[in-house]
Amino acid sequence: MGCATKIFIGIFNYKFIRIVLKIGTNVIITPKGGLDTGKLLDIAQDVLSLKNSGHEVVLITSGAVAAGKILAPALSSVHRKVLAAIGQPLLMKSYETSFKAVGLQTGQCLLSKSDFFSREMYNNATASLTGFFEAGVIPVVNENDVVAASSLNFGDNDSLAAMLAIAVKADVLLLLTNQPGLLSGDPHKDKDAKLISVVTRVDKEIERLCSKTMSESGRGGMISKVKAAQQAVFAGVTTFIADGRERHIIKRILEGGEIVGTRFISCAVGNLNEQKRWLMASKGFGQIIVDSGAADALRQGKSLLMPGVLAIKGFFEPGSIVEVASGGEIVSYGKINYSDKDLQAALLLKHSGGSVKVVIKKEVIHCDYMIILK
Repeated sequence: MGCATKIFIGIFNYKFIRIVLKIGTNVIITPKGGLDTGKLLDIAQDVLSLKNSGHEVVLITSGAVAAGKILAPALSSVHRKVLAAIGQPLLMKSYETSFKAVGLQTGQCLLSKSDFFSREMYNNATASLTGFFEAGVIPVVNENDVVAASSLNFGDNDSLAAMLAIAVKADVLLLLTNQPGLLSGDPHKDKDAKLISVVTRVDKEIERLCSKTMSESGRGGMISKVKAAQQAVFAGVTTFIADGRERHIIKRILEGGEIVGTRFISCAVGNLNEQKRWLMASKGFGQIIVDSGAADALRQGKSLLMPGVLAIKGFFEPGSIVEVASGGEIVSYGKINYSDKDLQAALLLKHSGGSVKVVIKKEVIHCDYMIILK
């Protein structure tokens, strides 16, 4: 991390930039629980400025559940899927009205985590969004959590935003929330907490700074935004976390004339081929912990073998994209050949002196389906 010694060069200086814009629930829901139509119009005006400057925008919005509570206040969060179903039409209508007021057409796009699992479905999703760009329509994306199984939920729209930013080859990801950015302490406990303007690397120190406090309507909290930023910058996507409640915050960030929010510096990754981009975009919640020898082998282009595996975290099935870490550092993303249950069983055999070949008969992750992170 570091202090802001250099202001971001505004994107309005470039001919073409693709931006993924994630709007948090607390940005568009008033303290009294209603939809903030003034803020929606403010967002629409900023998006219009971007579009008039030749840029393309994907908008990811939270707020369906909160909108559902407006129409069905008697229902509790236990009925989250029902509230989302009730609130989604109201949320989309509000975006349509606000964007239409400035001359922009919107279209709804619902995605599930499973849409990123297979290469075919991933390609279909990116092709659909390309169609939006070609038609000049602003895609308004939300998670299709009404029918998605809990195990296949993104968990929060921050994760969806990072995955989508990588998939559509975005240059910038904006995560708008109800905080000014990443702070040096929990603002609920530390009144002297300061804004961290620039983060060059997401490590344990940065994660420790994230407040675990979540609002009643929000789901992710700051840690999910920092994790999303980490995933996006690995793929070369510059990421910002900022207070979306401020007037014309989108335009102010991207004009680059002032220090606004927290900027996460992107890695220089060069041109990613489509296979590697899919691997980076589709990373799920599973994690494989490996020893230093295995980590070195992966960096040399080798496959991941069972002897180097130390621990398993999360839940995943064969074919899922998982994170590989060693010594607290993320080493790679890769397409796993086994479920978490199979690997846990192999670890038990390994620790008891048994033969893991009974369970694991090939590479845990083949090198052809892995991308090493810098």
